[in-house]
Amino acid sequence: MPSAQDDTYCKACKKKFNNAATFKNHLNSAKHIANEKKFKSKPQQPKQQAKQTPIQEIENLLQSSDLWSLFQALILCIEIDDIVRGRPIYSTLLNHKNYLDMILRSSNSL
Repeated sequence: MPSAQDDTYCKACKKKFNNAATFKNHLNSAKHIANEKKFKSKPQQPKQQAKQTPIQEIENLLQSSDLWSLFQALILCIEIDDIVRGRPIYSTLLNHKNYLDMILRSSNSL
């Protein structure tokens, strides 16, 4: 893809020219002028952000102080651990849920 700094590349027409003379002639053409109007009137859409890696997502969740975000970070860590160890994700999450339920029940009985 031609760079934005290339002197003989027309962004409006998405076309590269071999030399400055042909590029200059192109700038005066009716086709270029029409494309230029369309190009300038079209709002420039921001590029989509690259998808975060699971580690980046965990780091972002850990920045938050709310419990739901921290719980989501914990679940992601568990899922990554399961994948690395070759365990089925659902069964491990179910085991952790049962463990959390047991801890919560025992803390409520105190």
